[in-house]
Amino acid sequence: MLSDTRMPPAQGGVERLRQQVEALRVPYGDQVLQITVSAGLTEHRLGDSLMQTLDRADKLLYEAKAQGRNRVLAG
Repeated sequence: MLSDTRMPPAQGGVERLRQQVEALRVPYGDQVLQITVSAGLTEHRLGDSLMQTLDRADKLLYEAKAQGRNRVLAG
């Protein structure tokens, strides 16, 4: 949760995080693992409960995974 952060800067920050994680290579025994991040991003709307906001973000996360993972979806 990024309190006091509007959507454009929040989306840019989460996208940079996604790119940095994607670039990581993690040695594991005689293998090298690659990690990716999928994220759902939404703003808290006036009148919505915290659970409604989290539910929207969760749905966007699962949509990002359904679209092929390693992406940020905002809505």
